[in-house]
Amino acid sequence: MNPDVVFGRHILRQWTDTKAISSIMQRFVFALFLLILAGILPGGIFAQSLSTETHQAVPRNLDLYLVIGQSNMAGRAPIRDEDKAPINGALLYTGDQLNPWVTATNPLNRFSTIRKVIDMQRLSPAYAFARDMTAVGGRNIGLIVNAKGGSGIVQWLPGTQFFADAVRRTREAMAYGTLKGIIWHQGESDSGPFRRDLYLGRMEVLINAFREAFDDPDLPFVAGKVSEAREQRIPFNEILAQLPDLIPHTAVISSEGTATTDSTHFDSPSQILLGERYAEAMLKMVKRQDWGGAGAARRNARVANEGFRRSYNFLHAWMQERDPKSGLIPRNLGSSRDFWNAQDAAADNYPFMVLTAALLDRPVFEKDMRDMLASETKLTSRLGRLPDTYSFSKQAFQDKEPQLDRIIFGASEYVKDGLLPLTEWLGASPWSERMIGILDDIWAEAEYTTPFGNIPGTNVEVNGELLQTLSRIYWMTGDEKYLDWAVRLGDYYLLGDQHPSRDQTSLRLRDHGCEIVSGLCELYFTVAHARPEKKIAYSPRIHQLLDRILEVGLNEHGLMYDVVNPQDGAIVRDRIADNWGYNYNGFYTVYLVDATERYREAIERALNNLLFYRNFDWENGSQDGYADAVEGGLNLYNRLPGQVAQEWLDSEIQVMWSMQDSSHRSDTEAYRGNGIIEGWHGDGNFARTSIMYCLWKTQGTYLSNWREDVLWGAEPTADGGIIVSVKADSDWVGTLYFDQPRHQTVLHLPADYPRINQFPEWFTVREGATYLLQTGRDQPIKEYSAAELLAGIPVELAGGEEWLLRVQEK
Repeated sequence: MNPDVVFGRHILRQWTDTKAISSIMQRFVFALFLLILAGILPGGIFAQSLSTETHQAVPRNLDLYLVIGQSNMAGRAPIRDEDKAPINGALLYTGDQLNPWVTATNPLNRFSTIRKVIDMQRLSPAYAFARDMTAVGGRNIGLIVNAKGGSGIVQWLPGTQFFADAVRRTREAMAYGTLKGIIWHQGESDSGPFRRDLYLGRMEVLINAFREAFDDPDLPFVAGKVSEAREQRIPFNEILAQLPDLIPHTAVISSEGTATTDSTHFDSPSQILLGERYAEAMLKMVKRQDWGGAGAARRNARVANEGFRRSYNFLHAWMQERDPKSGLIPRNLGSSRDFWNAQDAAADNYPFMVLTAALLDRPVFEKDMRDMLASETKLTSRLGRLPDTYSFSKQAFQDKEPQLDRIIFGASEYVKDGLLPLTEWLGASPWSERMIGILDDIWAEAEYTTPFGNIPGTNVEVNGELLQTLSRIYWMTGDEKYLDWAVRLGDYYLLGDQHPSRDQTSLRLRDHGCEIVSGLCELYFTVAHARPEKKIAYSPRIHQLLDRILEVGLNEHGLMYDVVNPQDGAIVRDRIADNWGYNYNGFYTVYLVDATERYREAIERALNNLLFYRNFDWENGSQDGYADAVEGGLNLYNRLPGQVAQEWLDSEIQVMWSMQDSSHRSDTEAYRGNGIIEGWHGDGNFARTSIMYCLWKTQGTYLSNWREDVLWGAEPTADGGIIVSVKADSDWVGTLYFDQPRHQTVLHLPADYPRINQFPEWFTVREGATYLLQTGRDQPIKEYSAAELLAGIPVELAGGEEWLLRVQEK
């Protein structure tokens, strides 16, 4: 797609998405857009014709290079037949959110936001540079080309449009990889006697500003000498040659042996020669141990620190609200302050106090959290190990007689929403023992008769939760009874007369209903691996359910309505469900089994439309809607990464976090500044999603001896490793720990399919593998076994000191 069309479409999208804009203005912008497409609007970047581009699937782990400068870098040499071939392994950044990358073909400067008219963009050194970087370096690369003919260096300095555009576009592209270096060709406009004397100083300002903007003090920077066809440029080149002596990690390539078309602009063979020299110089720098992700790791450390601090404050604020006798937390801090219950206090709040303490406050985890579990087990178990609502004022059960359906509902919520996510992170523990005990006793009370055997009830939410829980615990324990029970529920819904879309008139796609979709999909995955005859029986019915959701349950952006009637397709409740991602977990799980492309495509469509849902009111002003929406998006981004989803996640977590400072809900002013978010059990979901997000930013690493002033973050590297940054304001000693593939080591799953409330895996240490660790660019590389790495790496810091670590599998 032509950059003018990309730009025009971007303008159209931004303007028409603004709710405050008048319909008249929207019609005006749309008419303007049509003129752009038609090529009627004269002048500037709008006056170009359409072209055909080959758009690429969203890439990952690209080596990124920023290409900037003036006319020779923009390209003024004729494009010959041999220069028209696409570059294998090289992509060109378009800046379009929907189609961010195209195959790298000439002219490479066509998507520049500052370029002159398209007809002036021709062959530049970037073409041969990209060709050699992929061929010699053996890596897929992405080019961000943003050059402008006739520009002087002062137009590129910090504070200018040129600098801002280069930084913005590069940061966007960094959603798909790591910035490895900058190539620069500029100077013809600065070769006169006065300007050339100031050039090195200005280059120092420019290079340092780029390195600061990308948080990489060692970012490679390669400049190119200008043509010496005019003698007055020889002194300029002599000055430019001093750059590597002034600024480390820079290089200057020669223009010797080149020719021009007009004494300024290099001809085509010379542009190829220069590109080869740029590649040779860059390869020498990037072939050294790669630390290009250090800047991103520092940025991630800052944002993760905020999330961890907020979760820590949540934990300690709710600790203050415990009942002094039982030690249990209340359901909420308003009308339900007098009791603890399983489906809310235990399911949504307490487990994420436990997780927060496990990560950030081990003394609280080892004593207070364990004491609360022991008290809950002792005081609230009513039917065997099944918990019931406990009154603090009575110091007894709230209801005189047990109500089985309500008890099973609370027990199912506690297991699936709380104890199961804890078990996936902690592994075997007192909490996993409590989970299995409750689950066994739910099925001991299975009194509802069906043609397929007794089940605990007919509540769709409960049965959806049980399907998820049973599927995972079957794999975790290997006990066939759990799969037997799950199949009994699966038969009830898929082989009987209770099919969610074929037999029902209401299909709830938000919480308290969406669980059945994911639950049936988890069971489908399980039987596909463990009981293939059931997979065959279930297959048409699972696809019938998912296909009907795609037919009647989606809005124009691919997100889901709260409730639909699957019989006639009517939208029963047209609010957009914050649990859209929970449902799509199931779609992706079935995609993993059957490779049904329309399911993956539906997810990608939703992820690519998320920017329409910035500052969206997911759940009547509550942070809880953000917690579920962000969780769903993050879990899917883990499998299908992309720039739009990343940008949305980074912006919306900030909206959610702001609600701890100033909630949108009524009667919350009393909590301002003390760590409580909204004063109800949904506060736990705030910590749950915050920790999920922060573990993304630390790539699953975590620390012992956490303190608020200790910042750590991590960034993936192109070779599948990570770079970790740890820094503390004052002296600190601790241990850095790494995650493991918990879906294998804890749950023993055949594959890491997306699961509601799971904590996604990022960088994980594989059993039996060997890892290479380096604690600085000039430090020796050491080998560690997986066991040694999982035991943790000791870290000792002086105040203000940064510790960098690069880890990759050998």
